[in-house]
Amino acid sequence: MLTKYQAKGLFIVLVTGALEAVPALVYKNGQKTNEQRTWKEQPIYRLKGVLPLVHGEVLADGYVYVTDSPESIAAVATETSAGKLLELEGTIQLRAAKGFGLTGSLFGTLNSSNNEFNLSNLEV
Repeated sequence: MLTKYQAKGLFIVLVTGALEAVPALVYKNGQKTNEQRTWKEQPIYRLKGVLPLVHGEVLADGYVYVTDSPESIAAVATETSAGKLLELEGTIQLRAAKGFGLTGSLFGTLNSSNNEFNLSNLEV
């Protein structure tokens, strides 16, 4: 039995390494295409170097997708390092199946203020 849960709001992601935005591609018939996935009609990028947190616990099998451009992510990367926390606004989709752990995907946009990233940068 598969259980799914979806929630909208503000979420925290843990920086685990160098931030990198990679285009999220569409799969058709199990094969990767050159078509980029979208969320809310915007192209999305898989954000590498972070893991989502759920109630303060790392979702080790989780993925983070952002609508921020790779250039914006590169600018954030210069201001953060492993162990920092970033705030992201969006939607999380969690899944759990009997005999398997919790997994999920977080879709959203890093919080910004005055067109510049507003990093929470809280110490872990």
